[in-house]
Amino acid sequence: MAEYINAKEVAKYIRKDLKAKFPNIKFSVRSEPSTIRISYTDGVPVQEIKDICAKYDSRRDYDPNYSDYRKSEPVEINGEMVTTSVDYFFVDRDLSFNYCQEVYSYVINNYAISSKAEVKETSTGSGYFDCLDFDELQYFQEVAQRCNGFSPIEEQEDERQRLEREEYQRWLQSEEGKRISVITQKSKANYAIEEPDKIELTPEKTVLNLPIMVEAKFPRLNKQDHIDEYQAQLDSGDYERGRIKLVEVYDLNLAEYKVFTENFLAIYDFLNEVPGRPEEDNKGWYRVGIAVSCKETGNVIAIDTQGFKYARYVGFFDDEIRILECINRQKLFTLEEAQETAALAAANIEIDFINPVRIEVDQFWVKAKFAHSRKNSTVEQYIEEVEKGNFKDVDVLVQDVFDMSFEEYNHFQNHLLDKQEFFKNVPGCFCRRPDNTWYRKAVMITCLSGKKAIIVDTQGHNYAWYVGLLSSAESETISQIEEQTTPEEDDTTLKLLPAQKETQKHVYKGIRVSVYRCSDTEDCTNGGVSSKYDELLIIGEGIDPVSEETDQEKVVQLKNRLGHYFVEPINVKRHSMMGGNFVYCCDSRFREICGYPIPIHDRIEYTDYHTRLD
Repeated sequence: MAEYINAKEVAKYIRKDLKAKFPNIKFSVRSEPSTIRISYTDGVPVQEIKDICAKYDSRRDYDPNYSDYRKSEPVEINGEMVTTSVDYFFVDRDLSFNYCQEVYSYVINNYAISSKAEVKETSTGSGYFDCLDFDELQYFQEVAQRCNGFSPIEEQEDERQRLEREEYQRWLQSEEGKRISVITQKSKANYAIEEPDKIELTPEKTVLNLPIMVEAKFPRLNKQDHIDEYQAQLDSGDYERGRIKLVEVYDLNLAEYKVFTENFLAIYDFLNEVPGRPEEDNKGWYRVGIAVSCKETGNVIAIDTQGFKYARYVGFFDDEIRILECINRQKLFTLEEAQETAALAAANIEIDFINPVRIEVDQFWVKAKFAHSRKNSTVEQYIEEVEKGNFKDVDVLVQDVFDMSFEEYNHFQNHLLDKQEFFKNVPGCFCRRPDNTWYRKAVMITCLSGKKAIIVDTQGHNYAWYVGLLSSAESETISQIEEQTTPEEDDTTLKLLPAQKETQKHVYKGIRVSVYRCSDTEDCTNGGVSSKYDELLIIGEGIDPVSEETDQEKVVQLKNRLGHYFVEPINVKRHSMMGGNFVYCCDSRFREICGYPIPIHDRIEYTDYHTRLD
């Protein structure tokens, strides 16, 4: 009868085998009544450890899909047939933080991928891959588990290729190898390798001053030679929509455009060193490429060369006329003019800071066009919105005028979101008149030498949050300022279009918030302010003064009691309580203080005693 050994004895044999085969790796081998648990850090792949354990598994023929019990079979250990009591072998391989970093670097450098994964370290010193993309995370884990050392994959691959080359050389020396070699050489002589055609085209190249981000349809099967092959994919819906930033435009005549669209895979000199690469922004990945157009037919396509001299990826537009209009609206330059513009822009970038001259003026009224969009980086973007009709005429009370030199103004209008020191503590907010009409308090930025001016509403920030454009009629104020600004009259106060005289009231400054009420219940505020008004002004510690209010009844103050925020009307002198309504605002500065709707304590319960006091 075969000898029987328990799990503890099997663990001793496994320790001995592991130490002999992997002397530089520290293993932890623990035994339980019917289980062996092996754990180690880094080292070799798990499968190699399981192969060592397999020879000690006397029940290795067990298949749970076809058998309800496990039949023990003797195994050979040290030349003797014995039966073990081990039913399960568990191997746990831990990865260190340094090892995970090596895996990450190896994958990025050898596979040329751009990953959002990160390597993080646990409190015990182990490492792991943190990535939201499950497929990408699984890929890193698989590479880490099958690695050995590190740079094992590269070493094993080199060794595998070396053995294959040696085996191939031995096969070539055999009779069969010699016979096949002769046949192969004859075949190569009969079939010549065709190289791609090289076609000379002379397109008109223009550089866009402002790149255009558009959406295009890219057929899933790329590297097609004829436009009809792409069109078949578009007709069948086999394409993907993606963004592409067009930075250059190449215009071909009708004959050249036909040749280009029928030979996409030919080599073109004008495609050498054109932009063609993937980039990423806060919305995700997009392509950087060029547009190839034909003015005679009104066609335009997008090309992403990916660094090649042929059209590797071709994008098609739903509305080519609209794309051409967008291109034509931009300032197009020849190559020489673009170089001059780039040199001028580089000179402007060297400006350390903008130091405008502040002109003392009496506040005056103008009407400006404010685009529906905000926080654009250039004035050109606001002009495009206004030209499309996406704007609103707004009355503006100008309280300060800042005059810049031509260089400063040119730099400022192309860098509106840069923080400026002179914007600190300047007026910039929405205001409401007694008749519930709105206007803005803002500043005027001028370039008197260039007859230019814009309106800037900072909203309490130190950059141009809103920008308003002046009409030709309103631009006459620039001439009035220039006429009165002479070297002899620098210290005099200019008087332009005096502002309307209003009754002096105490002005409260804060953030305007909306009142939220329950729609299916009656008012429980007992006539509180939240039952009368849809908007209130919130003031208090940490509240930015971006809006103004003169009606004291519409002002509430932010308070904090035991970590809980609430607001209370400032004109209430008695104890108030929650009446069921809330205030909230989508302004990010409000959410920085409190990220949820704040209850309004505007309910006051009057007794007969309080009524007599009133």
